[in-house]
Amino acid sequence: MYSEKLLYNDVFLNEFGYYTLKNLPKDEDLKNYYKEKYYQEAKGSYALCYTEEELKFFRVKLEQKLLLINKHFSALPNSFLDIGSGEGYALSFFQEKGFKVLGLDYSSAGIKAHNNDLLDCVIFGDLYDSINDLLKDSKRFDIINMDNLLEHVIDPKHLLEQVYKLLREDAIVIIKVPNDFSILQKYFWEQGIIKKTHWIVPLDHISYFNKEGLVNLCKYVGLKCLDILGDQLIEFSAFNNNTNYFENKSAGKACHFARVRQEILFHNISPQKTIELFRVFGEMGLGREIVGVFRKNTSFGL
Repeated sequence: MYSEKLLYNDVFLNEFGYYTLKNLPKDEDLKNYYKEKYYQEAKGSYALCYTEEELKFFRVKLEQKLLLINKHFSALPNSFLDIGSGEGYALSFFQEKGFKVLGLDYSSAGIKAHNNDLLDCVIFGDLYDSINDLLKDSKRFDIINMDNLLEHVIDPKHLLEQVYKLLREDAIVIIKVPNDFSILQKYFWEQGIIKKTHWIVPLDHISYFNKEGLVNLCKYVGLKCLDILGDQLIEFSAFNNNTNYFENKSAGKACHFARVRQEILFHNISPQKTIELFRVFGEMGLGREIVGVFRKNTSFGL
């Protein structure tokens, strides 16, 4: 069995119950990284180009997100703010569905490469400065989307406190983060299936969330949890030595496309049942990513 102490060597468990890097990067270094390198060098889950199959997968995931919005938003939502809008696929989808969309991002590189027609719908620059400008202009939104953003920022609590102020009454926030130090990852570690904490990437990810940590943090800033899904099944590939992409990087691409095809198939059978399946994974603490739906608690602080 691998050392439990070594598993947590680079992180500490914070007051909310998720993990944070012991050695935080400098704020300026982080800003420059996302502005100049992240999309340009295809870091994280981003790529310089995508196959038709991958684009279909993106749309499937966005269709599922719209189903979650329709389930949890009591009125007809109108405005959609995408914080950390990346390559612009969410903006494109929700604009197509009739939403008034706005995106915020450090860099214009992702949008320029993949959804250049949406450049005018995005504010580029420091996220905190952009949010403060929106607050000064009394802008408020029905839906705020944050896909794979919270794990990148130095102070997630402060960001969510600002996001709370941008929400109209009864508005919802959808947050997606990687599911790290999960039951499955710990199992792989204990069994020797993985020999390194491959998910710890110090400049890319600063916080390492689990379900409880995300819910606790959101509750602290006044966001009530409505739904939790354990999204994406790719980590199950590690049960097979031939597809253990953690230790065999050459298997990663095949595992990625296997996951893409599985989830498109699930969605084609039933989008609603697929969401139910991911909801069960969320309850079990499984899934490579966590998708949480939260509503603004208007009685918060009273």
